[in-house]
Amino acid sequence: RKLLESYAEDLDSAAIHLKAKGMPGQRTQVILPMNSLKETEIYAPNFEHGSRVALVRYPHGGKFEIPELTVNNNHRESRRLLGQAIDAVGINSKVAARLSGADFDGDTVVVIPNGNRKIKSEGALKDLA
Repeated sequence: RKLLESYAEDLDSAAIHLKAKGMPGQRTQVILPMNSLKETEIYAPNFEHGSRVALVRYPHGGKFEIPELTVNNNHRESRRLLGQAIDAVGINSKVAARLSGADFDGDTVVVIPNGNRKIKSEGALKDLA
């Protein structure tokens, strides 16, 4: 019994000191509607134009709720409205719907550089499309 209690205390201590590490270059950003953007694009001034990024919103149900988008920082309307925003990105509302029902009332996503394609995505489930 004493050994089990000691082990349990060690686990509790380890859990408290456990620190999660994010993916390199990831940022948490507020999403804003830019319906003139294509469904495959994102206006994200904190990321390099033309790069690939994955969006994750928590909680999410699976890889089908992780869109992979191409950064388009040349989008005229987005540049005019958002400029060089440090904490916001613009996406099409159809992309937001894929993000586990996200809307534009302050919802945030984690934007993760995905040039190496380590973040895997799948198409929407047939009955949810």
